[in-house]
Amino acid sequence: ALVNAIYWRGQWQTPFETAATREESFMRRDGTKTPATLMNQQSRFRIVERDGVQAISLPFAFADVDMLVFLPRKSGQLSKFEQELSATSLQLWLDTIDTAELRDTKLTLPRFRVRTPTDGKKLLEDLGLTAPFADDADFSGM
Repeated sequence: ALVNAIYWRGQWQTPFETAATREESFMRRDGTKTPATLMNQQSRFRIVERDGVQAISLPFAFADVDMLVFLPRKSGQLSKFEQELSATSLQLWLDTIDTAELRDTKLTLPRFRVRTPTDGKKLLEDLGLTAPFADDADFSGM
């Protein structure tokens, strides 16, 4: 069955408590500050740092899935990090963080929502499923 939307609402292994979420100042990429809703918690996470960039692994509950968050230590270094990020360097980050020790950490993140629109037709065609999208597609047997 194909559906027009894929939806996953993952829950953090260590949830952010609503009482610890508050409006605070957040520094944007350009160095300006803006009010933002920030989630706060203290827990144990895998963290690594290299070349002036920190990475933290945030595991989801009930799944073998983590979100990796990268943070350059100095303002203005995000572009450099993005330019240097490759499949090879990402794999090195993943290997390193997988073996890192858990550390007590005070974590603050802006509240966020991730949405990724995709062209399902193109994805299916790229996988070789082209007949349903042809002008002469025959669905009479359905």
